Amino acid sequence: MSLHKWCSNTPEILNSIPKEEQYWDFHCQSSDQTIKTLGIIWSPQFDYFSFKNAVNCHESHKKRKVLSIIARLFDPLGFLGPILTKAKLISLKLWVLKLEWDEPLSNPVAKEGSDIVSTLLVIQNIHVPQLVIGKGRINIHGFADASTAAYRAVLYAQSISEEDVSTRLLCSKFRVALVKPITIPRLELWACVLLSQLLEKVLHSLTLPIRQIMLWTDSNIVLAWIQRSPEQLKLSDYRLTKNCQWNHVSSNENLADLISRGLNASDISSKQLWWYGPDFLKEELEVNPVDFERITSDSDYLKELTNLQMSF
Repeated sequence: MSLHKWCSNTPEILNSIPKEEQYWDFHCQSSDQTIKTLGIIWSPQFDYFSFKNAVNCHESHKKRKVLSIIARLFDPLGFLGPILTKAKLISLKLWVLKLEWDEPLSNPVAKEGSDIVSTLLVIQNIHVPQLVIGKGRINIHGFADASTAAYRAVLYAQSISEEDVSTRLLCSKFRVALVKPITIPRLELWACVLLSQLLEKVLHSLTLPIRQIMLWTDSNIVLAWIQRSPEQLKLSDYRLTKNCQWNHVSSNENLADLISRGLNASDISSKQLWWYGPDFLKEELEVNPVDFERITSDSDYLKELTNLQMSF
């Protein structure tokens, strides 16, 4: 099978492809031309991704309309993670309330629905540069976090050259927590499992040599759990990336926490922490080893370990 509809923002590459195999009426230097690629929009001249407006009206006072608008969101790489989390949590709330499809929403759900619709009206203003990996050595940094509402994972690519160190968001993923109450440490563990699964998919797709992989969580209890065997935790069906270096990060520098708190479209556009990672990734790291002996003797750790083993 011969692939067709080729596009490139490099004229030399485009000129080497037969005209009949190029995308029709494509001009790589046109400032207003965009191309749909895997459900999102790419601007060849400016080399960034953007998102289609998911809202065609301001009406948001009924369950049917709010759920329809949220269902139109498509963000396979999780660039809009903080926005999507808020939207999915509103969806869950609407289902839990067991409202009729065309039943008018009442406050505070009505206000939450109106807020998310207003946010989605401006997502087309968010531009994500296509280039995420620079020159030099490449490290991967992953962050996991959880709250009572959701657990999530975020990956960043760190490029280290003689001139500078740069970091860019690679992708993110989240899961809404179960309605049944679950302890935070257990959700933090699920976040680390999700991070391992996301990392595995990314490493399978990348063809570049990765120098180092460092994974971060703000839960000391989970760090100690990771050192145990899956059989001890009754997690043999789950794979944690133990050959990577797991480290502790403070909560205010844990990027996955942004997904938990959620952001509006206007906020996420200017949130440097989300797109470029915490400041400590702007230089090469020297990480102190975690004191697992201190953690495993902690009463909170022992209590959670007992609860975890009894629940699986």
